[in-house]
Amino acid sequence: MIDAIKENRAAGSIFRTCLWLFLILFVFRLMRAFILKRDLANDDYEVDRVAFALAGHMGFSNPFKIPTGPTSHVAPLYPLLLSWIYELFGRGSTAEAARQTLACCATCLQFALLPALAAAASLSPRVGVLAALLGGLSPLRNYIETKAAFETPYTALLLVILSILTLKMWNLEQPFRRAWLIGAIWGVAMLFTPTLLPVLFGFLAVGALQFFRSQFRFYLRFSLTLLLAAGIVLAPWTLRNYYAFHRLIFVRGNFGLELSVSNNDWALPIFEQNLYTKEFQSTHPFSSLAAARTVERLGETAYYHLQLRTAFGWISSHPRRFLRLTAERVGYFWLPPIEPHAKGIISSLLTWCFTLTGIAGLFVMLQDHRWPALAIGVVWLTYPLVYYLLQFDLRYRYPIEWTFLFAASYGVMSLLEALSPKESVLLPAPLNCEVPSLRGMDL
Repeated sequence: MIDAIKENRAAGSIFRTCLWLFLILFVFRLMRAFILKRDLANDDYEVDRVAFALAGHMGFSNPFKIPTGPTSHVAPLYPLLLSWIYELFGRGSTAEAARQTLACCATCLQFALLPALAAAASLSPRVGVLAALLGGLSPLRNYIETKAAFETPYTALLLVILSILTLKMWNLEQPFRRAWLIGAIWGVAMLFTPTLLPVLFGFLAVGALQFFRSQFRFYLRFSLTLLLAAGIVLAPWTLRNYYAFHRLIFVRGNFGLELSVSNNDWALPIFEQNLYTKEFQSTHPFSSLAAARTVERLGETAYYHLQLRTAFGWISSHPRRFLRLTAERVGYFWLPPIEPHAKGIISSLLTWCFTLTGIAGLFVMLQDHRWPALAIGVVWLTYPLVYYLLQFDLRYRYPIEWTFLFAASYGVMSLLEALSPKESVLLPAPLNCEVPSLRGMDL
């Protein structure tokens, strides 16, 4: 009874800490979005065009320069969410303000949940508070987080939530019936971005290692139920794609196109540079009217399959060039290129600092908190795999940047503990620590 009361008080303390963080960061983000750097123009990317088609009751279609019919070019949930905004507010500044407000909410919630992640990892919430303030107050990714041209902020939020649930699962804090809910959340997350699938398998594999010698049968049943629930959530979209294109497609069907424009004689490793190359401008239907007409004539999946064969043919005949491009993209994913202007140099150096400090912090975390360190390691190992094959863009890296901040915060707290041995800052904080944690930070 006493233990249950203590657990409830601890959960309430974490909730209040997360709530305070969310409110502080949300007010800060709204001020920056609508007062300091207001931009309510629509960028008219593929996801926007599909959202407009949905709002116009034309279904998931027409992501390019001309109407090209049904599409699997984008994952379904983000354009669906945007279509509800455009149906409610119409196209214009009001809709864009609503879109950006929702993106700010997702971004702030992503960071505000980091104390809960710390608690699930049996760390002090102060680790999560520091990481939340570093990420939530940082201007480094303002366009990605506020403009929300793509689903990136929502992917990051879902990955934080799934990491918390995974740590609780590894601690056997989840009853068996919760497998259905966790699996459904994984399914929803992959309908935002299918690149989370390797992360799911990585988490399940690490959990299998943990429970191999005890309670493995329970864990196996839990994992299979989770996968079944995720499959049920994914099934309607999979059936829709099969009905529309007569082939099985896992969420998105554009991998062949992206692989082709990223690997060819003119390809460059960075998106901002590759965008203007001859191959991209002539092959990608977003940039080329001729390519869009080819998509209209052949059908989207036929065109993407043609580009996939072209990419495989080029890779097999240019292995050294492909390996060089891949090595450059791997390097840029971990240490993004330095942009040739003062603001870009500062931004890049700060990103490098957070990344390298996070890597060092992960090695420190491995010493005393193996399983949360392994969870972050799984994310680092599995999430970028597909992006190593494609042109690098910062938005591809963004969904896991909170992991660098979290590991870096742990490293900083470890250093503080070493300098102040009389008081541990890494053990779970007292139950009434949430407000002092916030007031003690330099906001």
